[in-house]
This record gives sequence, structure tokens and C-alpha cells, in this order.
Amino acid sequence: MSLIVHIFFSACRVLPIFFCGMVVTLAIGAPITEYLRLPESATLYEATAFTCHRLPSRSLFIFTSPMGLCARCFGLYFGFFAAALAVLFLRLKSIGFVLFGLLLLPCFIDGASQYLGFRLSTNPLRFFTGLIAGVGFALFLFPRWISVFLWL
Repeated sequence: MSLIVHIFFSACRVLPIFFCGMVVTLAIGAPITEYLRLPESATLYEATAFTCHRLPSRSLFIFTSPMGLCARCFGLYFGFFAAALAVLFLRLKSIGFVLFGLLLLPCFIDGASQYLGFRLSTNPLRFFTGLIAGVGFALFLFPRWISVFLWL
């Protein structure tokens, strides 16, 4: 395998980590730059627009500004980012489908019960259920993603 192909496949292995890390950084950076009154804050908020609805009432706040993601999406991206790093460095194997489903269940129950009008969720609950789901996605999907590029 040529060096260029090897570098390309090595970069593809970490692409999901890079993407989630960038989204988390943008989400945190947007309210900080807004607090500092930097003109780049609007650009940072717009950069996260394609990943989330960003409703301020469902967002965590840094200083006095909402993050660039809602609490649940921030938990999802942060959980995936942190767990995918753990998979990469600790060489963790993929979890089974049942455990994956169990890790997604709290986020599904929280989102569905709120959507159906049974109750109102809170931002900390949205964050933690999103975090658990993000960890589940990373532990289920990321080892499989890496294995695809090991065989190419």
C-alpha cells in the first residue's frame, strides 16, 4: 500500500472524532465569542445550524448566551467524541446490539415522552440522556468504522 493511501485511510479512521470534536468546539465557542463581543460569534452559531434546532429554551448557557447546540445534541456529540477517543486509544471492541439499544433507551423515552406531551424535560436531563446515547453510538458504531478502514 502506498504512503498516500495509508495516510488517507488513517485519516478516515478518525474523521468521526474530528467532526464531533469540531461541533463541540463550535457549540462552546459560539457563546464565548458572543460574550467577548467578537464578530465571529454569528459565524460560529451558523456553523452549528445544520446539526441542531438550537432552541434557546432547550440549550445550556455559557455566561448569558445559549450554546450553539441544544442540550441533548450537545450531549450526543460530546458523548460520541469522548467515547470514540476511548475506543481509539484503549482499543475497545464494539458493544452488542442489545446494550446499544439500552443506552439509547433513556434518550428515546425522554424525547418521546416530551414530544407526546406527557411531561416536560429539563436541560440537564436532556444533556445526560444525550450523553448516554452518544456514548452508545460511539461504542457500537466507531469500532466497526475503524475495522472497515483496517481491511482496506
